[in-house]
Amino acid sequence: MSNIFSSSDDTINSVDIITEVESLESDIEDKESEIDSLQEDLNDRNLEADFFEKEIADYEPGSCPLEKFVNSLQELQPVIATLEAQLQDANKVLVELQETLAPIKEFADKAESYSGDWNHNAVLINEDYFDTYARKVAVFEAADSTAAWPGNHIDWTAAADELKSDYSAVEFEGETFWIQ
Repeated sequence: MSNIFSSSDDTINSVDIITEVESLESDIEDKESEIDSLQEDLNDRNLEADFFEKEIADYEPGSCPLEKFVNSLQELQPVIATLEAQLQDANKVLVELQETLAPIKEFADKAESYSGDWNHNAVLINEDYFDTYARKVAVFEAADSTAAWPGNHIDWTAAADELKSDYSAVEFEGETFWIQ
């Protein structure tokens, strides 16, 4: 999961989502390049091993010493095993990165479609925090945060529900966020 934000946050800034998507996409590209390089190296080492195995199988006494081919093959085997392990580990990390990116990218794509301000700090508000957010908006717009009245007489849930009509809902990891 992301280190910048989570679905339990009260609010999420679109720039944080954009940053996380770009970071994960870059990490995926880097991992894919690493995998390509490891695979190429492994293929080369396997070709060498195949050559030595063929030379051993086709060995004719009196030609080049057999020991040379056997020793070369034995030296290659741990190198091949190490490359295979590195390739397996790199593929595992790649899958983890892709699985991390997928829900964030889906969330970003949906949220971006609802916000004209996506690239400039659009704020997504968690459903669980929306009542509090509505109060803050009302207080800010009233410009008098010290007055108890009328705030203590307002049905904040109803006010928040009405405020939501100007927002769009987006799901992320089982949580609903609202974006304008």
